[in-house]
Order: sequence, then C-alpha cells, then structure tokens
Amino acid sequence: MRHVWAVGGSGRPEDLEPVVLGWEMEFAAALGRLAGSGAADVSLVVVQELSDPEDPRQKGIFLGSALLAWLAEAGASLDIDQYVYHDCDDQRGDRDPGHDPSSDDL
Repeated sequence: MRHVWAVGGSGRPEDLEPVVLGWEMEFAAALGRLAGSGAADVSLVVVQELSDPEDPRQKGIFLGSALLAWLAEAGASLDIDQYVYHDCDDQRGDRDPGHDPSSDDL
C-alpha cells in the first residue's frame, strides 16, 4: 500500500501524477497481475476539498493520458471524491424571499 500526499496538503490532484509515473510501468504491470489474479485491489483515490469557488486551483481535475495508461496497466480503479465547503445559496441569492436576516440573531 502506498499513500502519496500533496506537499503542504493543498496541492492539485495532478501534482501527484509525476509521483505515480515515477513508480514506472514495471510496477504497474506487477500490480495488474495481482489485481487480475484477485490477490489485490488496486485503486487511485483522489480527495479534493473545495472551499473557494473563485480560486482557479480548486476547479476541475486533469488526469493525463500517461497516468491513465499507468492505471490501466495496473488494473486500477479510479475514485474521485470532491467535497464542496461553500454556501452557494448566499452567493446566488436563493434565500427565501420572505426571510428577514435581522431575525437570524433572535
């Protein structure tokens, strides 16, 4: 089992691509044989937390063709979890039109 974290915990998911590719195709092939035999499950799990919709570093995920080829060779599944921590209703003005904000503190 290998875990890779973005430096400082705030990197982009694609910042991990060179790390995975550094494991080389030979390792991917070995994982693929294990996965194919049922002896192991291989997966890439990306967890992205989004808190600022205006920050371009928090928009989207790009996975290059070399990484996808590596994952295919490894027989890996891909799991992407995105957590959005933002109150979109306030930004869009979707609050209840009859809502009186002055009563929020009561």
